Amino acid sequence: MQLRIRMTISVIGMIGLATALFFLLTPGFFQTSSVVAQSQTEGVGVSIQIGGGDSGGGGGGGESRPGTATFRGKSFPNAFMTVSINGGIAATFLAENDGTFDHTVTGIQSAIYKFSVSAEDTDGRDAPTLSMNLAVPIGANVTVSDLFFPPTVSIQEQSQDGDPVTMKGQSFPNSNVFLFIEPGSIVKEAKAGADGRWQYSLSTEGLNPGSYNLRTRAITDIGEQSELSNLFNFEIKDFAPDEDEDEDEDEDEDEDEDEDEDECNSRADYNCDGRVDFKDTSILLHYWFEESERADLNGDGFIDHVDFSILMYYWTG
Repeated sequence: MQLRIRMTISVIGMIGLATALFFLLTPGFFQTSSVVAQSQTEGVGVSIQIGGGDSGGGGGGGESRPGTATFRGKSFPNAFMTVSINGGIAATFLAENDGTFDHTVTGIQSAIYKFSVSAEDTDGRDAPTLSMNLAVPIGANVTVSDLFFPPTVSIQEQSQDGDPVTMKGQSFPNSNVFLFIEPGSIVKEAKAGADGRWQYSLSTEGLNPGSYNLRTRAITDIGEQSELSNLFNFEIKDFAPDEDEDEDEDEDEDEDEDEDEDECNSRADYNCDGRVDFKDTSILLHYWFEESERADLNGDGFIDHVDFSILMYYWTG
């Protein structure tokens, strides 16, 4: 007897997480119990096959025959893979040079299990662990196919004013790496090489200083989608002018600065866009608990709740 469970979950948005729950009645397994396959990830295209289990109670005088669990999918070239069962490590192995993996764990007894598969790229970056709960019949051979790990990520922040933010990592070879950046609903794309490595330089032009977050997803040329990555945070810094240069400015330059300030909606309009809103709040929070003439609204030499209250007074939204 063979049971096949196909999980194909549509992704709503590109950064949402969904879970899939399937129940399939199986005669002979604990008499009336059901086979359960529950993905604790998005389950994008994941296929779970349960076959070879006893259908009539075994007949061997209660003898329990162990089964197997096989895990197949896509990760990164030569990734370090770990299979865990109920929290304990059951196997470790390396993915193939082409980024695929296929590994079988033996000795699986009839029970309800939490299977987890994790991947670490060759630079030591971890991908999210992919997990699923399965009720395994006596002597069953479980095959979990089409697991697809998202790209790993490391981020280097700006080093000088205006420099791009460099993002890089590893993905399934030759896949398209999509970068989802918030706030701003920014979507960028990079291409992984044959070795799985990808890199993208995010231009900071037009982006306000402050905190941002990033998630990634890999999509192959034939449309196969990976899971969505973990959330990665990074900061775009605002490099204020050198104070010594400000002291050397002549009177004409000072007058020009005064005119520029007059064009701003208020002294809390840090980016001079004619409004005091969340963008200005991000700039103020960037200097929080620091000394900054630019963000110091009450002139006490320190950025704190008092400056925030002043910004709220001028708030336009």
